[in-house]
Amino acid sequence: MTGEELQKQWIPHLKGQFERGRPILFTGAGFSLDVKNIAGEAIPSYRAIKKAIWQLSFPDDTFDETSGLKDLYEHALQRHRKELTELLLQSFSIDSKAIPSWYRRYAELPWQRIYTLNIDDLDIAFNSALSLPRPIVAVS
Repeated sequence: MTGEELQKQWIPHLKGQFERGRPILFTGAGFSLDVKNIAGEAIPSYRAIKKAIWQLSFPDDTFDETSGLKDLYEHALQRHRKELTELLLQSFSIDSKAIPSWYRRYAELPWQRIYTLNIDDLDIAFNSALSLPRPIVAVS
């Protein structure tokens, strides 16, 4: 695609789609990397949450890099449910006062739908921190 095609065809098309509130945003794990959780920490990576669940489940053992997150989660859920719940809530609850300003641009656009693979509550934090023209309604 050339710059000319982008300017003549795609930019007007996208502008029209946004004017009608039709675009769909799809976010993945990297979208939440710049926010902080209620503990003031970055949202944990896959490896970090795996290690935290390992430490919860096996505090006296050295972390095994080859352990699977699914297995660790199921083990902790069966044996340390309360602590696991607290860990996940603290790790993935977003501090709405610490959302970087660049997120505002995304949150204010008139998306028809927003889909995410993330398990954090950034959508709730957006509604709390930002005066959005259309509040985000989560469906899970």
